[in-house]
Amino acid sequence: MSRLSEVRCRTQVLVFQNSFASTHDTLQVHCKSGNEDLGVHFVKFTDFVYVIRFVDNTTTGTYWNCLIQHGPKMEYFQNFRAYTSDPSGPCCQHTWIAKEDVFNPAILIVQS
Repeated sequence: MSRLSEVRCRTQVLVFQNSFASTHDTLQVHCKSGNEDLGVHFVKFTDFVYVIRFVDNTTTGTYWNCLIQHGPKMEYFQNFRAYTSDPSGPCCQHTWIAKEDVFNPAILIVQS
C-alpha cells in the first residue's frame, strides 16, 4: 500500500467564503447531495464562511451540487458541482471563494 493511499480523511469539509467587495453583499448557499438537502444558508460578509462536514459514501461515491447567489434580489447566481469523491485523493478541505467578476457583478467562483 502506498503512503498516499494511507493518508485519507475520514471527514471531508466544504467551505464557502464570502469575498465580495461590498461589505453589505450576502452570499446565499444551497447545497444538495443525493436525497440530502441542506437548505438555504446566508453568509454575510462579517460571517465570512459557511462550512459543510461529511463522510464520503465509499460504496456509491459522494457529490455535492451547490447553487450560490448574491445581489439585491439574488439575481446573480452560479450552479456547480462543489465536490465529487475521489478514492485516490487525500484532500480533506475544499474551499470555494465567491467574489465579483472584474467586468460585471456576476459571481466568480475560485477554488483554493
